[in-house]
Amino acid sequence: MTFYLAFPALALAALAARRRGGVALWTGGIAAPMAAVALGADAMVLCWALLFAGVALAVHEASLRAFVARVARALRAARVSRRDLGRALHVRARARRAAGVRRRRGAAGREEPGARQRVAWIFTRAPLRSLGRISYSFYLVHWMLVVLVARAVTGHVDALGALGATLVIFAGGFAVSALAATALWWVAERPYFTWTRARNAVASRG
Repeated sequence: MTFYLAFPALALAALAARRRGGVALWTGGIAAPMAAVALGADAMVLCWALLFAGVALAVHEASLRAFVARVARALRAARVSRRDLGRALHVRARARRAAGVRRRRGAAGREEPGARQRVAWIFTRAPLRSLGRISYSFYLVHWMLVVLVARAVTGHVDALGALGATLVIFAGGFAVSALAATALWWVAERPYFTWTRARNAVASRG
């Protein structure tokens, strides 16, 4: 909890320092867990480095997008060159294989939008959208609430059985976490985003 209270301040400081601050944030965030483990901390501390790997991707998003675009153009150019060479040499076998690949890719391309639409339909349903809205607050509070539910269930494990107790802990922890996260969203997140939108609107008009 201390980290999650401190991280927004670190992120704002990094934004104020622009790109150099972002680089310092993610390199320090990855190096600190490694140093802690080297000094004797539990190896689980390395999980924190994964969060800062995500920060690194965010900081360098524009560069990564440009790199991926260059790779995609190079691959397209290589495909065109291969096709032209095959035609020039009249290699019929290669032409047939290329045609087969194109047909398969075309079929996959025709199927892909449908698959994307099905996935989009699932994730735009109201329950999942509501869960996504409160997901950050849910993430912050769920572990402590699951522990509390587990402690409450401990005395009833014999009656419920191992599977029943697990299901009760999961369902109860999920429900209590969702309620707490919803309250946090209304009390903290929603006012914050309303304030930032209003501030950005004033800044854009100015």
